[in-house]
Amino acid sequence: VDIPTLSNCHKCNGQILSVPLRAFTILSCGHILHQTCIHEIIMGTEAKCPVCKLRIEIIQKEDGSEVYQRTQSNTMIIPDDQTPPPTAPIQSQSNRTNDEQDREPAPPNKVQGLITELSTPTKGESDEADENELSDGSLSQGLARLYQKAIKAEKRVTYAYQGEIWCWYYYVERFEKRVKEITNSDNRIGDRQARSQLFTQT
Repeated sequence: VDIPTLSNCHKCNGQILSVPLRAFTILSCGHILHQTCIHEIIMGTEAKCPVCKLRIEIIQKEDGSEVYQRTQSNTMIIPDDQTPPPTAPIQSQSNRTNDEQDREPAPPNKVQGLITELSTPTKGESDEADENELSDGSLSQGLARLYQKAIKAEKRVTYAYQGEIWCWYYYVERFEKRVKEITNSDNRIGDRQARSQLFTQT
């Protein structure tokens, strides 16, 4: 089984997929950071991605919650009601210093539900670019519609990637647990043989 590897946190250089799992966020620029590291960046003098140096901004929504984005021409905003639990938006300034504990991993059924939701197009809406977009109405309206479709498609890819990471995390966790169960139940079976059996079953 080919299990993808993730780069370490680009700020603290800590492993992303570790046990216990620490909450992390994939920025729209593609760089991965722990939630606690993002808190430190936001509270610092320069709220920028430590790799590409693009500015991370916090946007206050009407309900009082916050989302963050990077400043660029194709900026992507990740709403807090659509992100998976491990990448929930940064809390308000008053709660940041008191919330340094790691979040618990999301249940597997929620992860699977997220992947299903992201792979299903919104009712009455298509993400495919239409050649008639620019000929239907004014040029500016057509460009605006194409831009919105591109943003939605980009967010769907990001969420699907986050869901994939969680699936692999649960797979590795349960795989290792099952290996221990097999070796503990029969002393004649070694670690390598137990893993081979599980790979065959998979």
